[in-house]
Amino acid sequence: MELIDTYGLRSALTDEDDGALWEAALRAHWPQAMLQKTPLDQLSFRIGLAPDPEDSKPLGSVLKSTDAWMFVREGPKAIRALPTELERKFVAPRNILEIARPSLGEELAMVHHALLAGPRTASGIVYVWKHRDGGWKELHVVTRWTS
Repeated sequence: MELIDTYGLRSALTDEDDGALWEAALRAHWPQAMLQKTPLDQLSFRIGLAPDPEDSKPLGSVLKSTDAWMFVREGPKAIRALPTELERKFVAPRNILEIARPSLGEELAMVHHALLAGPRTASGIVYVWKHRDGGWKELHVVTRWTS
């Protein structure tokens, strides 16, 4: 779990989270090389609840955020994740990665990646990931949004 450790997120994992999904989503959306280009204060890692399939809202209504972390640098190669309040006001730019909880023992999980550039300039994609062959693979896009 190289990237989980790189981002200092190991302590955020619970017994409901599949670390392999977190690692795969980080590798797909926040690769190691991105850390050299993106200031840490622009990153927000979140956990969210997937919409209830019985709900009349469309599946693409994105995850409901429950927990969030921000990042601070603790040395040339050390980053620490700090729990933070979910933002109540707009802060830009922001690169958000949100993963569904629970994911451990699940066959499918939702991952939401969003880029917020300004008060009315944002875009995001909600993906469904599938657990197969001992790992997680992006299966398909549920929805894309732009504002």
